[in-house]
Amino acid sequence: SITDLAEQEGVTDAYVCRLLPLTCLAPDIVEAILDGRQPKGLRLAEMLGNGPLGWEKQRTALGFDMFAL
Repeated sequence: SITDLAEQEGVTDAYVCRLLPLTCLAPDIVEAILDGRQPKGLRLAEMLGNGPLGWEKQRTALGFDMFAL
């Protein structure tokens, strides 16, 4: 559960809930970010909002459609 995860990691339930949308990001977007190849100006707040779940739509919404991932 969210509460169990929060306790295990020593954070609040609210913090876990804020980060959960990141688990739905397309794998190539995650890899690009970890490699430092994200679009200039991309902010965490953009990825935590109520964005699209479809990976193609994520790429477009977050500006990754212009990159060769």
